[in-house]
Amino acid sequence: MQKNKKLEKVLITIINSRFDTDIRRRARHRKVIDARCIYFKILFKFGYSKKDIADSLNMHHATVIHSLKMAPLYIHQDKMLKYKYKQCYEDFNVEVDKFYKPNESLNFKPEDIWYNEVVALKIKNEALKNEIKSLHSTIKEYGEYAPLLKIIKGRVHKYNVHEFSKKLNTLANGI
Repeated sequence: MQKNKKLEKVLITIINSRFDTDIRRRARHRKVIDARCIYFKILFKFGYSKKDIADSLNMHHATVIHSLKMAPLYIHQDKMLKYKYKQCYEDFNVEVDKFYKPNESLNFKPEDIWYNEVVALKIKNEALKNEIKSLHSTIKEYGEYAPLLKIIKGRVHKYNVHEFSKKLNTLANGI
């Protein structure tokens, strides 16, 4: 695939909405690094050169090389990152198909001002749906501990939580 600024912007929008961050800013936070790693991996998979990928974010190509080298390890170890990678890849695939085979049923065209906004909102909506599913599964998982939490909340003042956690840990280790 040749360098395409519109598709790069679409991918940046997809990744920024999935990771709730901005990959263009210079930061070394885990969330930003993971998001950039996904960005590099997807563009490389779509045929971009390492130099073109680096130029798209005003970075050095060595950053891209290192990130591409480490990406399989990160994705293998972090299940959430793997899930986000798959989601971003699928979303970008859909956008590439729309770009090269425009769908006439949509009222918006890639040249329209609101097109990227509509795409970003659809992606955010899907991300929020997935987050809700994840939160529901977490609630079910921790639901059996609700009675304990209720007792602790009723008897432990918020300023004594640290002290109580030490005592509870000591008690649990003694059992």
